[in-house]
Amino acid sequence: MTIPQALDAVVAELVAAGLPATRDAGAFFPAPIGVLVGMPSLIATGLASRTLEVPVHIISADPPSPNVLALMYAAADDAAAALQTNTYSATTWSNGINAEPLPALNLLVTVTIENTVEV
Repeated sequence: MTIPQALDAVVAELVAAGLPATRDAGAFFPAPIGVLVGMPSLIATGLASRTLEVPVHIISADPPSPNVLALMYAAADDAAAALQTNTYSATTWSNGINAEPLPALNLLVTVTIENTVEV
């Protein structure tokens, strides 16, 4: 499995859990919330595998009101259950079209993939 395939698998798990997930930050607009799968970090290698840490961002386009926070935390709980991770943290997220950082929750998901040999 390649790294892009592993990221697509993370998106597929989130979509299967009913979350609006994507890897495309350029086309991403959270309304009122969205889930963005970020760029992974390589955290370990083995003889036949690589382990990645994949950030998953739960982002709101709206200011953090009690209703928005309830949506964000419910989505983070669903994402954590779907991806079998136990923790997430509060943060902010911004891209080129937003002057102000948006409220976000960040999950770090560990994914291990087998090395593939091209013949």
